[in-house]
This record gives sequence, C-alpha cells and structure tokens, in this order.
Amino acid sequence: ENAIIIQLNENFKIISCKLYGGMLNDRFEKICYDYNNDQFFIMGKKDQLSGYDFGNGGNGVTGYILCVLNESLKLKNYKIFTYQIKRIEISENIKIYTIYDYFVLTPDLSVISSLVFDSESVFAMYMDKWWVASFSRRELKIYDINKNICVYSCFYEGMNEVESVRIIGDELVLIG
Repeated sequence: ENAIIIQLNENFKIISCKLYGGMLNDRFEKICYDYNNDQFFIMGKKDQLSGYDFGNGGNGVTGYILCVLNESLKLKNYKIFTYQIKRIEISENIKIYTIYDYFVLTPDLSVISSLVFDSESVFAMYMDKWWVASFSRRELKIYDINKNICVYSCFYEGMNEVESVRIIGDELVLIG
C-alpha cells in the first residue's frame, strides 16, 4: 500500500514526484494537506523489521508514523504514535485522535496538549478550546484536555453498542 505524490505547476507540468511506501507490512494510510502552512501530512504504519523508520526500528509497540513534508515534498518532521491515527483535523493547530489518545499539535508536530482515554474510543472529536468528546462502544465521555480528566460520562440509552460515529451535515450520528 504505497502512495505517489505528484506536484504540478499551473500548466499541469510535473514539478516533482515522490513515491512513499516500504517493505514487509509497511503501509501508507492517509494523506492530508495543510493549506495554512503549505505542507503535507502523511500517516502510515511501519513494520518493525523493515528499517527506514527514523530510528524506531525494533520497537513493535510504536509503529505508527506521522510525517510532515514541505511544499517541495521534503521531510520536515515526524512523530511516532503507539496507536493508529483514526482522524486528523487541520486548523490553526493539528488535532489527532487514536483509539486511546487525543493530541493537539503545532503544525511542526510539537505537542500542545494530549489526553489518554480511559477506555477504547470508537470516535473522538474536539468540541472547543479544551473539551474533547470520546465515544466508546457503550458510553460518551467528555474530557478536559487541559486537566487530562473526564468531566462527564453517560451510557447510551436505547443502544447496546456503538460501532461507529459519523458526521452528516451538522449532525452527529451514532451507528449501533
């Protein structure tokens, strides 16, 4: 599962071309463009035996990588995550959630704040400056990311288990 990024000029002529991929079970998973900072985010999984993983080789529990590339497709920075990145939101800051973590990062991947969920999350979303909602299979929890604590919790009524959460228009839809 590789990716190719081709950069074109206004006349659709190729300026540069980069191939991202790897060996064994390495895989490319997501790409996002940050229009505010003219940079790309590439997310993927590194197999611990494939090498070329920024000195992270051999550490099987931290194999998810987020890379920042500049407008010339050169590596600017990277960050290693324990769990797969489920969602990335790009605004003034970068917001990332995995099934057990939520991070607010600067565009160069410095950590502004982070939160560890106390149960596996099916979906998480940033609500406002310091509030994060985490939807697990059986309950909703609201966290204060600044204090790293759960401030509200409730079980879903009428649903045994949530499998996924979707944003449809202005509504949040729980699917169970």
